[in-house]
Amino acid sequence: MIAQHGNDLGNFYFWLRLMNIRGTQAARAGDTNLIREVSLALENVYRRLQ
Repeated sequence: MIAQHGNDLGNFYFWLRLMNIRGTQAARAGDTNLIREVSLALENVYRRLQ
């Protein structure tokens, strides 16, 4: 899977980590826009992996 999707897999992992860190901070602050934007970006990368 890494050989086939190396760069996309790295992007997916990056967005996943970003969502974990920044999403938690945004949720505590009540910022739903950041969570929505990062979630959409993560979904786009995931769909390219399929």
